[in-house]
Amino acid sequence: MRPMLPKTRSIRWPKWGLASVLGLSWVLGMGCGGGIRMEIMRAAQQGRGSTALAHYKTLRKEEGDDEEVLAWVAEALLIEESRVQEKTRREAALRELLGAGARGKEVLRRITQAPNPPLEAFVVLGGASDRDAMRFLRGLADHPDLETRVASVVGMSAQEDLAILLEWCDAFEPELRERACAKLAGAAPDPEALRLLSERARIDPMPGVRKACVRALGFFGKPAAGVLLDRLSDGDGSVRQAALEALMRASEDDGREAVRSMLAIPIHHEGLEAAALLVRASSKERASSDEDRASGMRHLLSALQHPDPSIRSHAAVLISGLPDLKPYARALAQRLGEEKEPQVRLGLARAVIRSGEEQMGRAALRRLLREDHGMIGLQAAAMLAGLGEERGIERLREALEANDPSFRLVAAWALAREAMRPIEVWRALEDPEPLVRIRAAGGILAARAARDG
Repeated sequence: MRPMLPKTRSIRWPKWGLASVLGLSWVLGMGCGGGIRMEIMRAAQQGRGSTALAHYKTLRKEEGDDEEVLAWVAEALLIEESRVQEKTRREAALRELLGAGARGKEVLRRITQAPNPPLEAFVVLGGASDRDAMRFLRGLADHPDLETRVASVVGMSAQEDLAILLEWCDAFEPELRERACAKLAGAAPDPEALRLLSERARIDPMPGVRKACVRALGFFGKPAAGVLLDRLSDGDGSVRQAALEALMRASEDDGREAVRSMLAIPIHHEGLEAAALLVRASSKERASSDEDRASGMRHLLSALQHPDPSIRSHAAVLISGLPDLKPYARALAQRLGEEKEPQVRLGLARAVIRSGEEQMGRAALRRLLREDHGMIGLQAAAMLAGLGEERGIERLREALEANDPSFRLVAAWALAREAMRPIEVWRALEDPEPLVRIRAAGGILAARAARDG
């Protein structure tokens, strides 16, 4: 059972708020819809999402849509969802608020200042380096509830709380070990932290703990290189990948050599991740950078011709996230023209657009839109909508009415944020699936934050 957290200060308007809210109150008070707008504002402050939405539906009938007022409705819904019993919904709502920029963070602070706030709100804010949230969490280190002690690590300092973190790295509970070991990244170059992390990276039975250890060891520099090289043979693939990334941080020479050896064997998924890591690590300061970048790109481009479509798709996704693709525009365009698998074409279209060949990429997305009426076609629609194409926007509108809630969820976010049409998503705020409502509200707030700069 989750702990009952102590009551904190009463709710207050956000910092951006008192002057702005008073000004907004004056503006919203004008016209026949002023009373309804004020009711929506009050409902938003109190986190009464259903009430705010009911008032908004009335406002629409009388005056039409209003993007700023709709953002207040979205806030109200996310605050309301942050109070439900189901943890998945609470965490989803809080993540959406964190993604809504400064405005979302202020709403998160209001949630933590209300009576009996959810523990997850402090964790989300603390993870974003909010000092008040971190201070509160740090004070929970002695709480008898395990979940609360795990959360308290977010508020700790690796220097000031080193003793307790070292103790918890050997705790019986894997959740506590994992969080404490991850936090020790900030203890570098402390020798005891290095020793304990090195030991746990080798012997801990839980892959999540070993992964947290190797990631933390990446901050200890050359003294950690030997352990990280050893963990490249870990039995868990996610640990091996984390160890390679950490090795590149701790000792770039050793990391590059490890990657080169991986590229010398037949193409496989971990080798693709290694190749992308090598390309991203390239810098003008190193004489070998141009050669390493070329080697990594050759490996990824050759993977686009692999017989396994999952390999080709993985390579396409990795390439699309790399910087400076212009030198490879021709090769990418050629592969896009030859590719038959829809999932691979989707990733290649994104890469081709980023390489500067936007028209060819758009054409490939339009083709996917015509040929695929599943999730791949919907993802293509989201990309086209982000580029301002009406046909992509229209597909998103259709998907908002789909029977499959996963389609409605993707469409709600993309139409609100990618296409920057939050007004068109308001009906998704009353979707029967809670996660669709939450994602729609997050998209509305993210779009508003983007428009406000």
